[in-house]
Amino acid sequence: TQSFLDDLVESLDQAQVLLLVNYRPGYTHTWANKEYYTRVRLDPLSPAGADELLGSLMGDHGELESLRELLIKRTEGNPFFIEEIVRSLVETGALVGSPGAYSLGAAIDSIRVPGTVRTVLADRVDRLPAAEKQLLQTAAVVGVVVPLRLLQVVTELPEEDLQRYLSNLQAAEFLFESNLFPDLEYSFKHALTNEVVYGALLHERRSALHGSIVQALETIAGDDVYDHLEALAHHAFQGELWGPAVRYLRQAGAKAMSRAAFLEALADYQNALVALTHQAESPARAAEEIDLHLDARNVLFLLGDLKSVVAHLHAAEALAEQLDDEPRFARVLNFLNSYYGLAGDPERAIEIGQRALSLGAVQNDLASSTVTYYYLGAAYNKTGQYAQAIESLRQGLKNLGAEHRRERFGTAAVLSVICRSHLVQCLAAIGRFAEAMNFADEGVRIGEEVDHATSLIHMLCSVGMLHLMKGDLDQAIPPLERALELCASANIAVYVPFVASRLGAAYAHSGRVSEAIPYLEQGAGSSAPGGRAAFLALSTVSLGEGYLFAGRTEEAISNCSVISPCTKNGAIRRPQKPTFAEPWRLAKKSAWGRWRRIAS
Repeated sequence: TQSFLDDLVESLDQAQVLLLVNYRPGYTHTWANKEYYTRVRLDPLSPAGADELLGSLMGDHGELESLRELLIKRTEGNPFFIEEIVRSLVETGALVGSPGAYSLGAAIDSIRVPGTVRTVLADRVDRLPAAEKQLLQTAAVVGVVVPLRLLQVVTELPEEDLQRYLSNLQAAEFLFESNLFPDLEYSFKHALTNEVVYGALLHERRSALHGSIVQALETIAGDDVYDHLEALAHHAFQGELWGPAVRYLRQAGAKAMSRAAFLEALADYQNALVALTHQAESPARAAEEIDLHLDARNVLFLLGDLKSVVAHLHAAEALAEQLDDEPRFARVLNFLNSYYGLAGDPERAIEIGQRALSLGAVQNDLASSTVTYYYLGAAYNKTGQYAQAIESLRQGLKNLGAEHRRERFGTAAVLSVICRSHLVQCLAAIGRFAEAMNFADEGVRIGEEVDHATSLIHMLCSVGMLHLMKGDLDQAIPPLERALELCASANIAVYVPFVASRLGAAYAHSGRVSEAIPYLEQGAGSSAPGGRAAFLALSTVSLGEGYLFAGRTEEAISNCSVISPCTKNGAIRRPQKPTFAEPWRLAKKSAWGRWRRIAS
């Protein structure tokens, strides 16, 4: 949504469009520097403004003057509070007459004026007839937006009674019709009203209503619950229906992942883990807990939170060993392989990958072996062991074949795309550019076909790196620009620093130095996202080159202090043994060689 708004604002310069956006304090945006942007601060009403609003609601009868002064002081200019307190005074008989022409119905000294708008709302709800109050409470548990069909099924009220109660609640301005097509929906006039009604319910009553809503949604949805997953997950969890809660939360998390709503997916998986703790311990519960930890790992990886990733992996590892579940243990090892590769410990990653490959469950299972070959190949790639990496990645692709090219097998990316992406990097590193280009074309085509943002970003970045290594700068920039746009539109933070660094390098070598520096600084200034020392070293190399091109020599040299520790701990290294004359010639011209000279 933020990306959409930013793009929309950018397009307004030459458009005959007035865009109105309202927001609360604390929200930040980048529009303030636009000449066509105007900020209007909406403060509470001034005493004069509050008096004017009260005059329009109550009238100007002389005997109301002292009451209006009291209300102005008590409401502090909050217009919603003013409206609600006037309604409350009418309902209690303190004001009599008609809107805009009221008079006092009781002595001014006997009128009780609540101190907060919440108190006003709670008092108004308590004065409702019992049937209408129960209906409003049920609606509050449904949510701020209340589908009529759902209310009908939950309440089981006769149609005539239901319509009468709803009409009365509309007349009292608790609810209003907010949507007519395709189905009639009501909404609370203000979210605070919903909060007050919901908060006043006893825990047992609230849980029972959530449970009734789950049953009603299941009745309405039948066998097709996909469009109702979010609501089913929410109400099952709040209704403490722990079994259905785990099932629906996990399905809702997968749905959120499919549309790159990663924070929603993470919340679903975390709530599912909480729901599991309310079930009796059993092998089935332990197995599902492992799966949920791995689901959470995939989300956290894409969010760039590797510290939380490894916490979930260690929890899953302990459960898998306790359960003696070899297939799940293999999945955990594969993800630990990925983690240590990213965290700058490639030897441990390779050791774990080889251990996973030795498991019978991996050798006898297509999915497990494919994932293992992928992660092992990626680890070899990070250490410059390109022959081993290519062999492992090719075996992964052989396993997949054409029939499984859309599969992720529990990982965060489509394996047929991500294996090709790493193959492109490995083949380019040893000078086999034509072969790398074939894999690049195939990977992009499959990534677009399956429409999976994470996979396509990785693939496009590898394509950009391939062209960079070939020296085809004009060909390198478009895929990297597209990858960065996808990171923003799909909210995939983990790849942003790396893609920005590569794009900055392409700009710098193309002579677009002023454009390059911000991207290079973004990559090198990411504090090695998730602890990726190798990434930090390489992005710092690129930033140093950018500073050199810009004539900022001292800043370039100071970056050497960052690179040295990364090379000492093995996070980056040169290939073990050059096998072709051309790659060796390229290596001697590489950034590494230049930085060796700068450092000296």
